[in-house]
Amino acid sequence: MAKCETHGHLRGVGDRCMFCNRAMEPLRMSGSQMIDNERTRQIESEGWTAAHDDEHTECQLLDAAICYAGMSGSLVMDPDSGSEARIGLMEVWPWEPSWWKPSNDPIRNLVKAGALIAAEIDRMQRKSEADKS
Repeated sequence: MAKCETHGHLRGVGDRCMFCNRAMEPLRMSGSQMIDNERTRQIESEGWTAAHDDEHTECQLLDAAICYAGMSGSLVMDPDSGSEARIGLMEVWPWEPSWWKPSNDPIRNLVKAGALIAAEIDRMQRKSEADKS
């Protein structure tokens, strides 16, 4: 847990020391926390539940993750390559084009890719368990 630089106190609510109320550096989420938050958003806001994911048996979740990760890589290598990369990756995108919403932020694209990979892992584990029974 971060500590107040002035007195070594612990962080309170938000970015303030819980004792002396001094401003503290904002907390940064780890990559895995960002991916977990995105996966939760996909389920709660978009309705992409486990049952829905289980319908995608032909690597669609993985293909979508590849598109987001590829977009991220393109933007890191050449920040001006967004539209060119998008056109090439559309050949891999498994669903309607309107569902693909890459960001100009490479990290955001990686977070989406990670959440889709997590969804695919969960889907594969459920399938494996179902196959055993």
